[in-house]
Amino acid sequence: MNKAQRPTPNPSKFEPMTSMSEWFDHCQRHCDVTRSQGISAERIVKMCDTMQDNVKEIILKNKRETEMRLGERISDIEQVKIELQGVSKVLQNEHEVMSMLRERIRDGIRMFKEKALAITEKCIAIREGRRGIDRSHDEVERELEIERKKIAVAMESVTKALGECEESMRMLRSALYFVGKDIQEKTGALSIECDCLNIKETSLDLTRYKGEPLDISRISVADWSRHSKDIMKSSWKKIHSARTLQVTINALLKENVETLRKQMAVVNDALQRRITEIKGAKARLQLQHYEITRKVNDLTQTISELETSIREKEAFLALAHTRLEKRASRRGIELVKDQVESNLVKEVFEIKKLINGLEKMLEETKISLRALLKTQLDLEEAINVKTNSLSIDEVDCMAVRQAMEYHDV
Repeated sequence: MNKAQRPTPNPSKFEPMTSMSEWFDHCQRHCDVTRSQGISAERIVKMCDTMQDNVKEIILKNKRETEMRLGERISDIEQVKIELQGVSKVLQNEHEVMSMLRERIRDGIRMFKEKALAITEKCIAIREGRRGIDRSHDEVERELEIERKKIAVAMESVTKALGECEESMRMLRSALYFVGKDIQEKTGALSIECDCLNIKETSLDLTRYKGEPLDISRISVADWSRHSKDIMKSSWKKIHSARTLQVTINALLKENVETLRKQMAVVNDALQRRITEIKGAKARLQLQHYEITRKVNDLTQTISELETSIREKEAFLALAHTRLEKRASRRGIELVKDQVESNLVKEVFEIKKLINGLEKMLEETKISLRALLKTQLDLEEAINVKTNSLSIDEVDCMAVRQAMEYHDV
């Protein structure tokens, strides 16, 4: 017989025999243990049921409280988000208003530089063409210089306002960025909180994360609330600053336009007065020229008459000389100094005296004529100067200044 077929020895054969009392005691102990274990099991079952009920109640209570807190948190975030969106809308509106104001400022600068200043400087340059005595630093010249300075001051102030406007727009864009970023973060947080609120214990995507701790939040609710409030407070400060700047710039533009309009009227009035003065002076010069011309004609006629008169008197003188010469050819006793000779000598003397007087008068008349002719030339030159000045002020300057217009910006 091999080892596999060898019979296994029965260990009970080697155990000692027990008595009946031991047997009864043993059975009784089993019954007591069984009864004790059953009682213990029932107690444990009751305790487990109680604990499960308590645990379930605690878990459900915690879940309800968490969901309530989530709802409150969602409401808080939504409220802050709505406020941020309101601030964002105001910021966008103010930025758009500032953008339109910037275009108005640029339009004002173009108007001051390309129209007003260019026209004023052109008028000043045109008036450099005045001649003679009319090249005076008159009222028009002074007012044009004042106008140029006022335009330069207006351009400087408006250019400075443009820089302030662009800086305000930059500040508004900065505020928009931080508000938008906060809105984006609030939107992301809302999505997460809503997901947390809507997820159930029966959802399929539940996990138990066993890595790093998940309670990594270090920002308190007060800090969270203060962060958004600080952003909105800063944004409103920039909005109020932008609105104040708008009022200031609008007043500045209006003031500059009104100032330059008044100065434009002052220059135009000065030009009109100057034109009237020049016209009056020209009219007086023309009247004087007319009188001088008439006197020149009179003197010319007088000279002609004097020359004729002198020629006539010279004929009488020649007659007296001829008679004296002929009577000087008498001979002998006939060469008597009679009344005829005395009268002829007297006649020659008086005629010479008269001719000398006429010649002297003729010379004086010619001198007077030359003076009148010079005066006539001077008057003609003065009239030409006035005509040139009228052409410059009335035609050129006034025509150029008609294009000058200060529209509201």
